[in-house]
Amino acid sequence: MNIPALSPGWQGSFQALRAEADQTGSSGNAGLVSTAPPPAWAGFRQLTVTGRQRESDTVFSLQLADPDAQPLPPALPGQYVTVRVPAESEGAPALLRSYSLSGPPASATYRISVKRSRTVSLGRYLQNEPQIGQPLPVAAPRGTFVLRPGDAPILLLSAGVGATPVLAMPYALAATQSTREVWWLHGARNKTEHPFAEESARLLAQLPHGHQHIC
Repeated sequence: MNIPALSPGWQGSFQALRAEADQTGSSGNAGLVSTAPPPAWAGFRQLTVTGRQRESDTVFSLQLADPDAQPLPPALPGQYVTVRVPAESEGAPALLRSYSLSGPPASATYRISVKRSRTVSLGRYLQNEPQIGQPLPVAAPRGTFVLRPGDAPILLLSAGVGATPVLAMPYALAATQSTREVWWLHGARNKTEHPFAEESARLLAQLPHGHQHIC
């Protein structure tokens, strides 16, 4: 994938995904040094759009599920999936983009959250095209920006739609009734552009040492 704006790591990641999709025998995510488990499936599989929700003035979420209503493989808190959509013009390559999983890591379905856009092709497509019940090609969860086990305090930093990978972490901590001290510092332009405001506050309230600061 010859896109100068992408780092060598991201170029390698997308090349690995394309190789898997073409069934050339490649596996894993060659563009990143990974200590995470291997991907739950190779290439892309069709997931069904089962829900759409407004999170803020600038962010919306899509809920994705197995077409046969089977539980999807669990992801590590902080991982992402890569979505593929048709090209805008005939003969052009399909569009690929990665989105962090913003829902509970142990959920039977996946939630991705997307920033609304009038110019970014894939974000605009997801905003306007997929209807409830339609399929969407999705690659297995990947990534090493994940919550690490232990007892040490946790500092989470995010801004805008960057809250998406972070949100899965307090979900995981709340599910295990963690007693770790957790601070989440989040930046937003204003209250209308703070996605998951109520959701994040509710999760941190479940933690005995959970704190959040919005700036």
